[in-house]
Amino acid sequence: FVNSFGAGALQAGGFGPAAAHGHGAEPGTSPPTGDRPVTDLTAAPHATAAAGETVQVVLSAQRQRLTLPSGKTVAAWTFGALGGPAIVARVGDTLSVRVTNVDIDSGATVHWHGYPVANAFDGVAGVTQDAVRPGGQYLADIPMSQPGTYWYHTHQRSSDGVVRGLYGTLVVQPETGPTEDVDLTLPVHTFSGSVVLGTSDVLEERVVEAGRSVRLRLVNTDQTPHTFAVRGAPFRIAALDGMDVASRSLRDRSVVVAAGGRVDVVLVMPDAAVRVGVASARKAGIALLPRAGADVPALSIPATAFDPLSDLGPALADSAPRSAADAAIDAALHGDGFDVERTLILDRLPRIVQGAPNYAYTVDGRVYPHIEPTIVDAGDVVRLRFVNRSSETHPMHPHGHAVRVLSVDGRMPEQPLWLDTFDVGPGEVWEVALYADNPGIWMDHCHNLEHAALGMVTHLAYRGVSSPFEHGGPAGNQPE
Repeated sequence: FVNSFGAGALQAGGFGPAAAHGHGAEPGTSPPTGDRPVTDLTAAPHATAAAGETVQVVLSAQRQRLTLPSGKTVAAWTFGALGGPAIVARVGDTLSVRVTNVDIDSGATVHWHGYPVANAFDGVAGVTQDAVRPGGQYLADIPMSQPGTYWYHTHQRSSDGVVRGLYGTLVVQPETGPTEDVDLTLPVHTFSGSVVLGTSDVLEERVVEAGRSVRLRLVNTDQTPHTFAVRGAPFRIAALDGMDVASRSLRDRSVVVAAGGRVDVVLVMPDAAVRVGVASARKAGIALLPRAGADVPALSIPATAFDPLSDLGPALADSAPRSAADAAIDAALHGDGFDVERTLILDRLPRIVQGAPNYAYTVDGRVYPHIEPTIVDAGDVVRLRFVNRSSETHPMHPHGHAVRVLSVDGRMPEQPLWLDTFDVGPGEVWEVALYADNPGIWMDHCHNLEHAALGMVTHLAYRGVSSPFEHGGPAGNQPE
């Protein structure tokens, strides 16, 4: 066994030994003590002066006994509503967020999954803030600079809190408003064995006039992949993890969404019913009907899944916020080289976790808080290789950055593919790149949160940044 109990690498004033090399540094050397606390990093990348509205958001962590549409009751933890409150804003708006804790004894935070917030607002207990205890509050003003489908959840004991229901959705529309006639956000979550799609564990019906355009925002808030089906109309994939893509017209394709991932599906409503659901709950879901009383077909799951490496069409012109990142990565690939490179070995090994022996989930043979961070400087171009030597899928999620997928087992995508959550399957090797444009201390972890709680957490740490917060301590900070 390797002893993996203690204060760990991420403490105020430093991170322990560096795991990456760059700018002449040798692997294993210690970065200098940070002189910029994470609490000072309040300016998000690409944010501009607010030109829209201020959207007031109150998220009150609390215990609730909820009655699902099927009649089943569940003892949940929520931010005030089942799967919500659902937040909708436009580019240019500012979220004025107030997080309170009514009665969650272990504490709560809010992490904005996939959204490029400033590091001070990342919501990770023990890294960017203390957990909000009962009776406490946390305030943040977050500019909306990037459209897309995102979600939020607690990052204090998240392996427990998220499963119990401390999550919600965030949809950021373009400045001009929705691009489709009908826009539906459908998070999937499992409560005590009941799969809820949107806010229902039974089939719901909605009348949509034939010829209308429909966007379905599929959000996986569970711990493992979900397989969705859209039957009754051809569709295209319009966005992955909030970033626009161009897919071919698809039919007879299932859509697999990684834990924490999001897929936007767009279709034109036909003169017949369209059925949307998940393989894990075929009697639930949503039926889009061209008229009330139309026949609703049974849900079947196509055997062939959408493949983002091969089913995307000609590349879209990159949006302005991503152009610098794409240009820097292209330059690194075609001659300039990467500033930082690291290979991360994902495995399952016997280790000591929080003072007790366990069959842990490891990165490079270690468990949190003893996994070395990847040290970068602002402006670095970083190549990461994730090698999965275990028999389980690991949905890896770097905070604060999207990554551009370079290859999966040597297969390259047909167009630039940006993700913030990606499933590294058993035996797979994913090679991804990121552009270091958002200074801070950022978690990079498996979003099967049980795996994270058992060790699979590392960090992307900018040189010169420190944290005044600690794991444990008076606040009881436990990010996973």
